[in-house]
Formats: sequence, structure tokens, C-alpha cells
Amino acid sequence: MIGCLIRLLSLAKNPEAIPAIQPLIVRELCYWILSDPQGQDVRRLVLAKGAVARVIEAVHYLREHYQHPLRIDELAATAAMSPASFYHHFKALTSMTPLQYQKQMRLLEARSLLAESSVNIANVAYAVGYGSVSQFHREYKRAFGGSPRSDVIIPM
Repeated sequence: MIGCLIRLLSLAKNPEAIPAIQPLIVRELCYWILSDPQGQDVRRLVLAKGAVARVIEAVHYLREHYQHPLRIDELAATAAMSPASFYHHFKALTSMTPLQYQKQMRLLEARSLLAESSVNIANVAYAVGYGSVSQFHREYKRAFGGSPRSDVIIPM
């Protein structure tokens, strides 16, 4: 590790080499730190406070509260991030915006409820957080290719 630090500091003598060499030395330094016997402790510290861990906590929160209206600023606050930073990290981690993720959670839960037993479609729409049955129908059909009625189990 000391060799890495010396090479990193010596780059000050050749500033034109910094863009090419510095990332490699930093990567090597990270390798030595993380492969050390205490590397596991370092990883735990980094992940415990890192942006990924905080976004994962917000995802868990969103899964538990998907039926409630979504406010990005409140969700970002649960992750201790600014709304812009949270949005960026959330999308990088899930490949969806928070609103798209919430919509997916609502629709998957609705599909599950519809498949459980003969239920009222409007009640399912309201239970998963939709304020409009027609909006629920449109989004359900867009997501699953059929109307909610096609997934209702009819008792025999």
C-alpha cells in the first residue's frame, strides 16, 4: 500500500500523467485495502453509509407504502439525499424512476389480488393506491396486455 501511495504522490511531478495513471493507482490501492484482513470491516462501513444502501432502504420503504401517494422529496429524505441525487441513484440502481417503480409495485400487487379470488376490480384498484378505476384499467392493460377482468378468478 505504501508503494501505491508513493506512486500516487509522485504524480504531482508529472501532472499530464494524472488522468491516465491516477485511476489505476487508486484502483490498486482499493484492492489492497479491501483484500486486507480488515477489508471486510471497511466494506461494511462503506456499504452501511453508502448511497446504494440508502436507496435500498428507500426501495424497502416504497415496497411497504406503494399504495400511498409518492413524494420524491420525502422518499429522498428517507435516504438522506437530495431529491436530485436520490432520483439519479434510484434510477441507476433499479433502471426505473421512483414513480415507475411504484406503479409496477401497485400493478403487481393488483394482479396478485385479482388472481387470489373473485374480487371487485374497483376495490382492488383503490386498495393498491389508484384514485381512478379508469386509470387503473389503462395502466393494467398497458402493463399486462389484457384487462384486469382477464385475471379475475371466477369460482366454480
